[in-house]
Amino acid sequence: MRVTRLFFISAFAIGMAGGVSSLQAADSVCKGLANAACTGNSACSWVNPYKTKKGKEVAGFCRKKPVRTTAPKAPAAKAPAKSS
Repeated sequence: MRVTRLFFISAFAIGMAGGVSSLQAADSVCKGLANAACTGNSACSWVNPYKTKKGKEVAGFCRKKPVRTTAPKAPAAKAPAKSS
């Protein structure tokens, strides 16, 4: 818990100082690519243009594909039963 808190505090401090965090740098790989360049890059995915429920038109854009991990998630710890 403490390590996680320190990570977020340090990432925030770097962001406030004008540095680029590793999370921001990873997004820039696909950002701004045209449809042809985006579909040609295996790390990127093209999102077709669409219309929101409120009627706003959203232009097509390129974004980074999500990274899937193969490691299984640890089961949640169960609270011990209270004995009366």
